[in-house]
Amino acid sequence: MWCPPPPILALPRQEVHLWQCTLDLDPEQVNFFWQILDVEERKCADRFYLEKHRRRFIVARAVLKGLIAQYLQISAASVKFVLGDRGKPALDQSIAADGLQFNLSHSHEYALYGFVCDRQIGVDLEYLRPIKDAVDLAQRFFCQREYQAISQLPDDNQKASAFLRYWTAKEAFLKGIGAGIAGGLDQVEMIFSADRIASLHFADPLHQPSQPWQVSMVDFGSEYLSAAAIEGSPLRSQTWQVNCLELTALQKN
Repeated sequence: MWCPPPPILALPRQEVHLWQCTLDLDPEQVNFFWQILDVEERKCADRFYLEKHRRRFIVARAVLKGLIAQYLQISAASVKFVLGDRGKPALDQSIAADGLQFNLSHSHEYALYGFVCDRQIGVDLEYLRPIKDAVDLAQRFFCQREYQAISQLPDDNQKASAFLRYWTAKEAFLKGIGAGIAGGLDQVEMIFSADRIASLHFADPLHQPSQPWQVSMVDFGSEYLSAAAIEGSPLRSQTWQVNCLELTALQKN
């Protein structure tokens, strides 16, 4: 599913581009990516107590800037971000003329990136892990029908997997609208179809977005769950694997 990208990136308005990237790189590559980060990003990286968390942040942020640089045909170091009213990052107006929108999520040793034009997008990636209190968490944070669907599953592994699937889809959507999980996990209900595409129901109709949203699970491999939420009508999806060595070479040239 995750293929090598074309040599020249172009993002048609009828497509969404999803990228998969490993964050487990050697120190030389991490050091190169460190050079791409600006002063504030370096300060953020240095606040991590564990080196592996620092490395993951550096790689995830630098690869994001590298991919954006390829789309816009500029240098990665010149990519600048601003924060929206609710904290969602976006491109600085000086380089945002093409309508490029993006979102990033990383978990454990992988990152997921999403790119579209002229519409909002949110992505989420979760490393599969045991969750012993999945039913209690669902009762606390999710809608009633979601809680019931999880609680009726026969074993703890299935309960944990279902909980993470709902969580991942909800977080992708909430990130897309710029709210994050603080926007209320129990305010939007996900009902999944057989093809793993979710229909959305809102607890308060006044909070329903003016545009429809498409939320679907993304096949990321056996150890992760991932989802993409995209504003507007359905788009054709392209899924690519980041080659960090090629990305490094492009930024050096």
